[in-house]
Amino acid sequence: MKNGRFTNQQKNGSILISLLIALTMMAILGAGIYTLTTSSSYSELLANNNNNAYDLARAGLRYGVGLQSANFAATTFYLSDSNHTFTLAINNSVITSTGVVNAGTFFEARRTLVYDASWAPQPSSLLSFAKDMPSFGSPIVPNNQQAIQTDQATNTVNLGGGVQDAYGALWYQGSSIAGFCSNGQCSFGTGINVFFEFTFAEDYSNDSTNSADGFTFTVMSAINNTRDRTGGAAPGYSAGELMGYAGPGVTADKLGIKPPKLALEFDPYPNGSGDICSSSSRNDANAGTTSFKNHVALMFWGDRAPSGSSCTFGGVAYPRASFDDNRHGAGGSGDDPQNSLHPASPDPSSGYYEYAGGRGYQCKSSSNTCNWLEDGYTYSARLEITRPTAPSGSVYNYQVKAWIVRRDLAGFTDIQTSHFQDVMVPYGDSTPQINKTVSLAAQDHDDFRGVFLGFTEGTGASTQQVTLANLKMFFPQGTCSYAIFSGDIASPTSANYTVAGGSGTISITTTTVCPWTASSLVPWITLASGTDSGKGNGSVSYTVAANTGSARTGTMTIAGQTFTVNQAAADCPALSITTASLAGGRENVSYPSTTVTASGGVTPYSWSMSGLPNGLSINAATGVISGTPISVGLFNPTITVTDSCPQTANRTYSNVRIKYETYTITNSTGDTIYPQDAGGSCRNNTSISAGGTYSIPYNGAAVRFYQTRGGGNSCSGSSISVSGANADAADTDYNGGVGINSSWQLIDN
Repeated sequence: MKNGRFTNQQKNGSILISLLIALTMMAILGAGIYTLTTSSSYSELLANNNNNAYDLARAGLRYGVGLQSANFAATTFYLSDSNHTFTLAINNSVITSTGVVNAGTFFEARRTLVYDASWAPQPSSLLSFAKDMPSFGSPIVPNNQQAIQTDQATNTVNLGGGVQDAYGALWYQGSSIAGFCSNGQCSFGTGINVFFEFTFAEDYSNDSTNSADGFTFTVMSAINNTRDRTGGAAPGYSAGELMGYAGPGVTADKLGIKPPKLALEFDPYPNGSGDICSSSSRNDANAGTTSFKNHVALMFWGDRAPSGSSCTFGGVAYPRASFDDNRHGAGGSGDDPQNSLHPASPDPSSGYYEYAGGRGYQCKSSSNTCNWLEDGYTYSARLEITRPTAPSGSVYNYQVKAWIVRRDLAGFTDIQTSHFQDVMVPYGDSTPQINKTVSLAAQDHDDFRGVFLGFTEGTGASTQQVTLANLKMFFPQGTCSYAIFSGDIASPTSANYTVAGGSGTISITTTTVCPWTASSLVPWITLASGTDSGKGNGSVSYTVAANTGSARTGTMTIAGQTFTVNQAAADCPALSITTASLAGGRENVSYPSTTVTASGGVTPYSWSMSGLPNGLSINAATGVISGTPISVGLFNPTITVTDSCPQTANRTYSNVRIKYETYTITNSTGDTIYPQDAGGSCRNNTSISAGGTYSIPYNGAAVRFYQTRGGGNSCSGSSISVSGANADAADTDYNGGVGINSSWQLIDN
């Protein structure tokens, strides 16, 4: 038999013990337990020790489940005082765990649990909307079913429902080994990492009051609350600003969600600083002015015993305790942490964040300016709560970090997006907007050992529509570190492949209970089935497809680390432009659409041009020249095509002529001449003296000019017919002007 002792390097079991003693999970394990024996010589004296031994046996049992191993040699694990142990053995997936307290002494207590793990599915490391949406299927909505709606088909949630004076909560209600959860109650353990996306409907009112009142992501004690509880306004009272987090709701004890609890609040509505029993008492900065900014803030529970008399609604008195739970600045004395308060200048440690531009965002679907959260765009939120395993003096210091970004404005690359959404690995690519340490008393810390998690929302006279999507929650089991290897190379960052592609394997080493994921950020690198996630040591197998184009670079994210694949270009046939000539055009007339073609190289092609007349352009993707020229003359444009290798080819086209829309005819006969109209008559009172001019549209009717005009508007003598076509032919210098000489010939001026 092996012996094990929990040290800083070998702490998986001790962490699990602290998690598992805190929370039963018989709904998960009960089906596999088929024998239970108790050994105690003096049971009447050893009740507490028996309970401790039972908890130790359960801790060992769950540690065995976490190993995901069919066999494990019997090993005894000691707590730091050596008086508490469990012995674990796995034989063909049957786990035997014996917890012992005060071994070999008068007060010895011993409990053994046996669990057949062969039936159990492999545990998932995450809770998510994508996988666990049915476990979010029953919102707590006391006064209007429209307040919170889940869509099982799209794995999304709508908060607000466009209804007034409604509130509610949506708690996770399932059982999962991922968070050591049973019927929604999860072990807070060493904390939680959360990611989700949210979208507010647009509100472009000057004072940000068209939409209200916001929502929270909430962690509440499962020791002091049941899963059917929510905050919210008292019956008959409008107070959407409580967001379903503060206030009594319809709870029988009139206390709503009882502490300890914490929430990340997303607040788009300005609310004043009146008495907490009033409907304007959240103490928002700049409420009632156009300087109000949407904000995200960390909230706790205000004062457990705020001063003043009870709040009365409809003749019913309610304790004041729950009404300041999301009032900014409430709390801060005794064992009550202070709710985040607007800082004088941006300060992540304040727990309060607002975008500096406030109303500086243009709304998504209009030209109006919106307050930043309510611009109609999708935002991403990430929350990391680190729960301490040991006190600092008499208190327990919790670390809470939050990031709120609109990815298109943040300029996230695919790699950064992947890191931001990977809740298994602590995020470190950017500074959190909220980074607050909060100290909790020992009792509150203990009451946080089991928690319910989810969302709350509330509306008052104004309504709201908020969509939640892509929720992911991960429960760290201690500090996880990861190393990756490619063959014998430690911490590889890249691999190179020929044009033919190939395959590779990346090994991952970590402690047994630490999960990981892997993903490819490009379609031509694919991960083998079953290697895209795991727990403990493992490997990722991937395939690089053959390359038919230019040299390329792709990335994978493996256990939070970036791995780059570089691949050589395909062989590139010679590239050339095959279009032999370009058509001319006419000023201010749509150019005949012309497609320039190429051969060879590797598609797709990219096109560009230089030297074309103003008004014409070439489509970079299709090579189509189009537009309306606004300049005339002879042009010698050069067309360039670039393929995917990349290589380029050029072709210059000479004397592409853009002709005039109208020609000027100059009388160079030395005498007055007379234009004839379409009916055959000389134009009334129309004559062109020597040196005078006359304009003819290119597409207009031909005009005949005569030497003399007789009575009755008849024309006679020498004549010449001038059309746009023959004027164009005579205009050899391309200046748009021709003349009629004394020999009655059309000449270039």
